Amino acid sequence: MFLLHCPQGHELPVTASAAGSKVTCPTCGEVQAVPKLGELRKLPTANPEPAAGRSQGTTSDAARLVFALFMFGAVAAGASAAFAAFRWQSFPVPPTSEEHIASDREDIASLNPLELMEVWESYEKMDLTNQIPFPYQRMQNLRDHWQQVCLISSSIAVACLVAASGAVIFGRRKSATGHLG
Repeated sequence: MFLLHCPQGHELPVTASAAGSKVTCPTCGEVQAVPKLGELRKLPTANPEPAAGRSQGTTSDAARLVFALFMFGAVAAGASAAFAAFRWQSFPVPPTSEEHIASDREDIASLNPLELMEVWESYEKMDLTNQIPFPYQRMQNLRDHWQQVCLISSSIAVACLVAASGAVIFGRRKSATGHLG
């Protein structure tokens, strides 16, 4: 808003949209012509009224705090997702059960009868209940675990970012109407 002075010396706040029109002074009733936009911009501007509170472009303090908390959560969840993704990718891809069985068949087929007898005797001495799941299956279980942690952390990070954005939007609407402050 710009300050226009009427002939009686009163200040009239006018907007840029009133350029080139006429306004009436609320104090003395005198009609005053508003200059064109180029001249209007050279006039002093009106200070915003303190009773109006914050302008529409600002965010309330409560909304800023909520935003900061959600952004902290998003950063923490993002870091957790990055760590989990690193762990997930650091494990080699283990063979499938079918690949493991095929590999054992190839190994057994290549053995001579004496070696085959030694393998059989070593299997008889082993406690197979301690071997289940097989090491390659345990590795796959770890990979699956870290993949799940990565996906959950990523989802939490995205949810926190959405909530932080909502806090800013909600805070601006509330501060514009003067409910928060």
